[in-house]
Amino acid sequence: MLTWLVRRGPRVRLAAKGAAEGAGEALPLFRSASTPIREPDEAFLAHGLLRARIEPRGNSQPPDTSLPVNFGFRLRHLLGVGARAEVTRVLLGIDAPRVSVQVVAESAGYAKRNVHKALASLVAARVVDVVTLGNEHRFSAPRERWAALLEMPSSELPSHRNWPAVLLAMRRLSRWLADPGTEELSDYMRASAARQLVEEIAPWLQFAGVPVADSAASGAEYWDDFVSTVQGALRAIS
Repeated sequence: MLTWLVRRGPRVRLAAKGAAEGAGEALPLFRSASTPIREPDEAFLAHGLLRARIEPRGNSQPPDTSLPVNFGFRLRHLLGVGARAEVTRVLLGIDAPRVSVQVVAESAGYAKRNVHKALASLVAARVVDVVTLGNEHRFSAPRERWAALLEMPSSELPSHRNWPAVLLAMRRLSRWLADPGTEELSDYMRASAARQLVEEIAPWLQFAGVPVADSAASGAEYWDDFVSTVQGALRAIS
């Protein structure tokens, strides 16, 4: 995608890195696509991916910052594009009284060092509170004060969704289900492989607030519990 942007936007300050032109056999970007690709996009093809050629229509508009889904953009206007805006977005939306630096870092998508620096700056500005529990600092954003600044009721502050964690899990799940070898397994072996997959993605799902049952079912009987976990993950992104 960066390659595509650089080729169509000469003023885009990005450095696209990746595979050499024409390296290896190209694979479909979208596995479920059934329409033949007659004119592949060169930018994606350079990275070994087949995708139909796309051209910008020029109809894009600035995001409506009054919508809850665009709350992050509003904070970027206020605090700049960087860790402070993302840290504030997480603290105002997460369903917890106080959170650690590690939790904020994993939710904000920034390195722990950058998040710690941003939090220290916000604490110094007295717009974020901190308490020390043992050897760990826990942070919170005073919702009433932030709501007053943003001229909105505190009850209307958007809820935080941990998209990186849940989408990482769903990506692994999608790849496993798309593997033709999965269908060839017996019911017992498929349920066993599903249990192993859930064990691998459980930390991501639980971090995103998706419950993962500690199932005692054995053999093929585990499949129903697997389906229940998948349905819970789907509800989290619906």
